[in-house]
Amino acid sequence: MARITPRAPTVSAPRVFISYAQYSPQHLTRVLKLAEALRRHGIDADLDQFHRHELLDWPRWCQEQLQPGRSDWVLMVCSEPYRDRIENRVDPHTGKGAFWEGALIDDQLYQAKGDHRFVPVLLDDESEESIPAMVRGWTCFRVHAMDFTGPGFKDLYRLLSRQRDDPIPRKPTSGNTRTSSPPSPTSNRPHSWAPRERARAPPCAGSPPTWDAPSWPAPGAPCRSS
Repeated sequence: MARITPRAPTVSAPRVFISYAQYSPQHLTRVLKLAEALRRHGIDADLDQFHRHELLDWPRWCQEQLQPGRSDWVLMVCSEPYRDRIENRVDPHTGKGAFWEGALIDDQLYQAKGDHRFVPVLLDDESEESIPAMVRGWTCFRVHAMDFTGPGFKDLYRLLSRQRDDPIPRKPTSGNTRTSSPPSPTSNRPHSWAPRERARAPPCAGSPPTWDAPSWPAPGAPCRSS
């Protein structure tokens, strides 16, 4: 098993901002647990729940947190309400914060012509359909356990801390192109057996058609995996 090395306190901690939708106490708790777990292991994770009792201009605060000078990474904790609010599928008075953050993220993706900082995260069994379209094609991490016992959290931590303990597969050296032998004179001869008879339409009574090619899979048989 690859070894994960928590960051030493003397090393500059990666700064991470967590973007998500507030829609249920259970979801707020799971997102908070993710932030706390990252902080325990040397990641400077921040989210609005750490600033509940402060007097803040929230739209401006969110805008500042999303800037590259303030956060190295932005975790987008995806859920159906988060996607719907970012993509403006809900009532205009619902989810203004997530919609605002989504507009800022979309603008940064456009300006950068790609994604270098925004990381979609799915908690537990959240559907992949909950990922907003703007980041659906990028690497996503599914997190169940909020510690290194879960591969999702471990891989996410590797990305945020820029660690790679597993060897990177390398392309093997290309060999020389082989020259194939010319086909034998008999290779293009027509087959000696009679052609197959075309399958007949089943009678109206509903009996199944007969399959006169024994090598074909029977109807309903699973397809072979390539």
